[in-house]
Amino acid sequence: MSATRLIKAQLSHAYRRNGLWAFVAVCVALIPFLPGLSNARVFYVRDLSQYFWGRYLWLRRAWLSGEWPLWDPFVGAGQAAYSDALNQMFLPPSVLVRLLGGEAFGFNLWVALPFPLAALGTWLFLSRRFSPGASTLGAIAFAVCGPVVSTGNVPNLSWSVAALPWVLWATDRVVSNQTPRNVAILAVTIALQSLSGEPVTLFTTLGLMMGYAVLMDEPHGLHGLGRSTRSVICAGAATVLGLVMAAVQLVPMAQASSLAGRADSIVTDAWSLRPTALIEAIWPHLFGNFLETRTLADVPWMPLIYTGREPLLFSIYFGAPLLTLAVFGLSGPGHRRWRLFWVSAGLVSIVASFGAYTPLYPILRDHVPPFNLFRFPVKYFVVAAM
Repeated sequence: MSATRLIKAQLSHAYRRNGLWAFVAVCVALIPFLPGLSNARVFYVRDLSQYFWGRYLWLRRAWLSGEWPLWDPFVGAGQAAYSDALNQMFLPPSVLVRLLGGEAFGFNLWVALPFPLAALGTWLFLSRRFSPGASTLGAIAFAVCGPVVSTGNVPNLSWSVAALPWVLWATDRVVSNQTPRNVAILAVTIALQSLSGEPVTLFTTLGLMMGYAVLMDEPHGLHGLGRSTRSVICAGAATVLGLVMAAVQLVPMAQASSLAGRADSIVTDAWSLRPTALIEAIWPHLFGNFLETRTLADVPWMPLIYTGREPLLFSIYFGAPLLTLAVFGLSGPGHRRWRLFWVSAGLVSIVASFGAYTPLYPILRDHVPPFNLFRFPVKYFVVAAM
C-alpha cells in the first residue's frame, strides 16, 4: 500500500509540475492581447472593424434573444448566414466565447482566445517528445511569433491556425497507438479546424498530418511496415470522419463559394510573399509598419514587397535568437526523422508562401486542384512558425 501511495504521489507531483509549465505557456501567449481584456474598447485592426465587429454584434444579439439566424439581412442585400464560415456558427468554442461578458469583452475574447489555445496545443504536442521546459519554450515561440499573432485580425484564420498543433498532437497519438479512441480524437480536432472556416490552413494541416503519419512511424521489418501503413490508414479514416462531422459547414460553404460572384475572379497570387521580405524575419518592419502609417504612400517599399498593398501578415518576425535556437535544435543529435520532417515542412511552406514569385507554385495553381481555389499564398508561412 505504501508503494502504491508513493507512486500516486509521484504521479500527482509530475502532473502538477507539467501543468505549471503548460500554464506558463498559456499566460505568455496572452500577453500581446492583455489590453483587449476589457469591456471598454475592442480590437479594430483592418478586417476586425470592417467585417467582423458588425456581424459579431448581430449574431450575439440574435443568439441571446433565442434565435439561430439562417439569413444575414445585411451583407449584399442579404445572404445565407450558415454558409458563411466567417460566422463560425457551428464551432462550439467560438460560439460560447462570443456570448460571455459584455459585447466588447466577448469580441475581444473571440479575437484573443486562439493564441493561448495554440500555445496549449503546441505544448501538448511537444511534451510527447521533449521535456516540459523545452515544450514550454516551443509553445511560446509558436504562439507569440509574428506570423501567428498577425492572424489575429482574421478570426477564422487565427482559430484555424490554433487548431494546427492540436491536430498534430492527435496525429502523434495515432502514430504511437492506433486505437479507436485516438482516431476519434484526431477526427474531432480535424472537425474543429474545418469548422473554423479557413480552407487553406485546413488543407495545409491535412497535408502536414499525412506527412507526419508517413515519416514519423519508423518501420522495422515487415511488421513495422504494416504498423506504419495502419497509421496512415487511421489518419485517413480520421480525416474522412472529421470532414463528415464538419459537413454541416463545409457543404454549404462549398456551394456558396461556387455560386458566388467572386468565384470567377479569384486572384490566387495576391499576397504572395516576395523572398526579399524574409529579411523581416530578423529585422522587424524593415520595409515599413502598416499599423503606424496613414497611407501606403508613406511606406513606398511596402507595396513593392507585398504585391501592391499592405501585408496580410503584419509581421513575419521571429528574431535572430529564436532562429538561431531553431537551427541549433535541428542540427543537434535528436531524432533524425523528426528533424528531417520539420526541415522539409518548413522549406515547403516557405517556398509555397512565395506564390507567384517562384515557378513552382504557379504550376500547382494551374494544374493541381484545389490550389486553383486558394488565395493568399503567404498563409502557408504559418507552418514555418510551427
